[in-house]
Amino acid sequence: MKKLSLSIAILCLSPTLISCADAARAAKENILWPNGISGNPITYANPNQMRNENYHPDAPLQTCRVYSNVQTPTYYIYQPAPKKNTGVSMVVLPGGGYKEIWLDTEGHNIGLFFKERGITSLVVKYRTNTKDKDGKRQMSREQYVPHAVQDAQEGIRILRSRADELNIDPEKVGMGGFSAGGHLTLSVCLTPVEKDPQSYPNFAFLIYPWLMEYFEDQVAPANNLPPMFIVNGQEDDITPPDMCASFYQTLCKNKVPAEMHIYAKGRHGFTLGLGTGHSTTQWKNSFIQWLRDIEMINE
Repeated sequence: MKKLSLSIAILCLSPTLISCADAARAAKENILWPNGISGNPITYANPNQMRNENYHPDAPLQTCRVYSNVQTPTYYIYQPAPKKNTGVSMVVLPGGGYKEIWLDTEGHNIGLFFKERGITSLVVKYRTNTKDKDGKRQMSREQYVPHAVQDAQEGIRILRSRADELNIDPEKVGMGGFSAGGHLTLSVCLTPVEKDPQSYPNFAFLIYPWLMEYFEDQVAPANNLPPMFIVNGQEDDITPPDMCASFYQTLCKNKVPAEMHIYAKGRHGFTLGLGTGHSTTQWKNSFIQWLRDIEMINE
């Protein structure tokens, strides 16, 4: 018993780990591809590097870990209490410019929030295209993104394969992300559904997403794009809101069901909206009401 107590004390005090309280709230980490990734082209001499950043005092977790050099993707599942469970689930993709994963602010905190609202979340720590000491990435964007797409799609497959166990509806599985995670979400949605229906989302949400200028050419020929919920802040100068507005217009032109919110306050990375304008914090509630509008939540 003494050895156990000592181990717990060391865990709580270690500066590289989260506190005991946060560790108790964070979901268990699981290997995304338990049988390994055959010929994985993404490898690092020092994999899975982590640093700490500042966090908001009202955030669900009092930690902000940022990971780089991710070569072995993992995932975390957040389940609501049975009485709260709506049957809706979603894959959450944190951002970080594809070079990093802001796991807590755009992953765990999102999962914890929606867990209390009856939504099951699977947070993916996908493979990154981290820059080396000379500022060079391992791959071009065109070479890299398909590997991240595979990781994101596997998250959907896991949710559907465990639908009975998790008490979720396999026809109500969504996907969404923040910044680069929003780009990754859109990349999954632009993959033809007929290639693998089991890895295609029923809805999507893009929060201050990184969008490419040529999305109009991509959206037009795409078939059966899922309903999309888009959020940004007018103050965002990294992923400007005018791109979201143009993207929304493109969706409307192509008759894709969509809803967009651009808030007056909120710089890039506002996540739950803590510390921004009063209205910005409401995007999560609007998202839940939107899920009712598109008949994902029926209560």
